[in-house]
Amino acid sequence: MSRDTSLFRHPHLAVLYVLGFLLLAEWLFPLPQFTDTGYVLVFLMLAGFFFILSAIPMSTWLRLPLVVLAILVSLDVIFFNETFMSVAWWQTFMSEAVSQGNLLLTGEWQTLSPMFRTLLFMIMLMLMSFLIYYWVIYVKRILFFFACSVIYVAILDTFTMYEGSWAMIRLVVIGFVLLAYLKLSRLSTVYANISWRDWTRWSIGTTLVIFVAGSVAFFGPKFSPQWPNPVPYIQAAGGFGEGYSTENRRIGYGEHDDRLGGGFELDESPVMYAEVEDPGYWRGEAKHIYTGHGWESEQHGEAVEEQGELNLYEEQTDVEENDATLRYTPYFQTRELIFAQGEFFEATSAEQPLNYYVDAISGRIEMGSGYDEEVGMSLSYREAEFSIERMQEVPFQEGDAGDPEGIELRYLQTPEELPERVTELAAEITGEETDRYRAVRAVEDHLRNEYEYETEDVPIPEEGQDYVDQFLFESQIGYCDNFSTAMVVMLRSQDIPARWVKGFTPGEEVEDGTYQVTNANAHSWVEVYFPEVGWVPFEPTPGFNNEANHAYTDLELSDSPDLDDRDVPDPLEDEQLDEGDTNEEEESAAAGSSDAEGGLSPVLIGTVSVMLLGGIIVFFLRERIIINWMKRKHQDIQSTEQFQRAYLSLLWLLKFTGFKRNKYETLSEYANRIDQRLDNENFTRLTRQYEDLYYGKERSSITDGTNEQYHQLLRDVHSRIAR
Repeated sequence: MSRDTSLFRHPHLAVLYVLGFLLLAEWLFPLPQFTDTGYVLVFLMLAGFFFILSAIPMSTWLRLPLVVLAILVSLDVIFFNETFMSVAWWQTFMSEAVSQGNLLLTGEWQTLSPMFRTLLFMIMLMLMSFLIYYWVIYVKRILFFFACSVIYVAILDTFTMYEGSWAMIRLVVIGFVLLAYLKLSRLSTVYANISWRDWTRWSIGTTLVIFVAGSVAFFGPKFSPQWPNPVPYIQAAGGFGEGYSTENRRIGYGEHDDRLGGGFELDESPVMYAEVEDPGYWRGEAKHIYTGHGWESEQHGEAVEEQGELNLYEEQTDVEENDATLRYTPYFQTRELIFAQGEFFEATSAEQPLNYYVDAISGRIEMGSGYDEEVGMSLSYREAEFSIERMQEVPFQEGDAGDPEGIELRYLQTPEELPERVTELAAEITGEETDRYRAVRAVEDHLRNEYEYETEDVPIPEEGQDYVDQFLFESQIGYCDNFSTAMVVMLRSQDIPARWVKGFTPGEEVEDGTYQVTNANAHSWVEVYFPEVGWVPFEPTPGFNNEANHAYTDLELSDSPDLDDRDVPDPLEDEQLDEGDTNEEEESAAAGSSDAEGGLSPVLIGTVSVMLLGGIIVFFLRERIIINWMKRKHQDIQSTEQFQRAYLSLLWLLKFTGFKRNKYETLSEYANRIDQRLDNENFTRLTRQYEDLYYGKERSSITDGTNEQYHQLLRDVHSRIAR
């Protein structure tokens, strides 16, 4: 290469070279956000040293020892405690290099140690510095690396919690400047008469273009996202994920809950598979100390029992024993815990001995060492049927509720700094109630109806700000941790013993009786103590089911779960089954006739043709047929039971005709979205009436207006389909 590339003779090349270093730096800044990489400053200094070495003309035999020395010094800063270059230092380094080198050669890359991975990363930095020097100084082209940098930051901004807005702005400015001046630098090698005046004009033009383009991009209108977040699907397909963290990471089950707040990204990677007859919440553990920022638990060494069992219910509560089989996946970060539904009392494994320890206070069930969690285990547990009447016998505000002293001491705790307005709000919500059950349901209903479920744009409380207070009075948006923590604290402020519980929701049925539980099923809920009943689960988070069996005997309407996790019945199922039986009989008769004649008869051909033609016609008119059937089926709605069936059929119809409900969308949000598309408010009114039947204190009445709204909505859907 005979070109004059000395940076000392061409200052503009030196400036462009520095800009190339800044491009590389944008690759390093995000590392702590989505990996466990630290010491970014060390990597930046090392990369800068490599850039300087690349720019200074010297022999390779001199440059190589300097590169090796810089890498060793950097490794010493990050990993070593021994004196640099001492005998012990070299012994540690060489043993690590030999053992990890063998793993590298055999393809066991996932087991490489952090130090060896860091060594490889530093070598890559060295190669990148030489490449950028070659691209900027010799080739004078940087488009490929610039495009890769933009794609890299865009991917991190999309698929991780890294906020790449300003990084993208810096990249675009640096990249455009590099592209513009490298273009002029290439022209200067062709046209020798390019003067400093030309450089000045080029600089002014480049600056104006970047400024105008940046201003339009910054201040101009921006489209909202045009497709759903692809992160959960990609993670599920790739089968990767990480444990739960409250600092804007992926959702999952984690150990640390002392600092709650901030959003998270969904992670659909599976953590366990469960074979169970009746799906329910998988209980991990309960925590009872609220600090104002999160939850903690005391160490209960005396309460831990080997091969023990939980005691959640009192003797008066009716229970039913059930069994389940669990198998954890390698992606589960907390495989040492046993998750069970209801009141756990035994775990066994036919393939290996299983020792476990039960904390009677928190309900945490931890396996002993030496057990392969991926083999699987069989669980036995008790499911309770909670008597509403018995829970309503527990007084509220007046009279002694009869709570044991130990329950009151542990589960009425609130921090001294709890803002008074939290207590005042709880008192206002429960002010008219006379029994504990109705008071608990009042708080639960208030949270479900007055606050918005959100997982991503959730603010983190400021220093010194109470987590519950910030949720109730400022953000008013959040996810399960916000709702469950708020309910526990509000109940405790009214002298109702409650505790915070975390685990998993039932998961998704992938085979008959087999459920896949993913990190996205991580959840928290509330348990409230009732004398002579025990600990009863409640669900304050909108869009989630209360899987507890609350037995209503005197009330006309039972507590119905939300519809998020239940299958909406097909209103045509019975008719379709009848038609199927008839068709099978006709086909059998036709087949018999055909066999008797020894060939395909004209009757058979005609019958099959008519059936095919009829099937095609029915297929293209299926929505209209279903709507007309529903109009006749629910022509006159008179009772709440008829309204319930009509509403469920309506949900099925909307899904069938393309108005699909989003996975985490509440009924109210869904109804509002449908009404906006149909340009009316009929579905919202029907949904409000449906929710009042389950969550309202008084039963809603069915009126002529209800029938009119229902049939008008059917007509609107029909007309929308006919377009």
